[in-house]
Amino acid sequence: MCGRYNVTDSPEIQTLMGELGLTGIAPSPQLNVPPGGTGEFVVEADGKRLLIPGIWSLLIEPKPDGS
Repeated sequence: MCGRYNVTDSPEIQTLMGELGLTGIAPSPQLNVPPGGTGEFVVEADGKRLLIPGIWSLLIEPKPDGS
């Protein structure tokens, strides 16, 4: 797995954003966003959810055996 992701504008995304309390707001469609690339993320601060830009990073935790 390379850690890339895609963002599409779809009815499912609109439903999800509505469930998150962000009705009428949608992330910009992006294809093949790599780790280190800029994307939009839903964050919660002071009890409010916001859609903000940020740098995508994929952190992989080591296995319990250390590998």
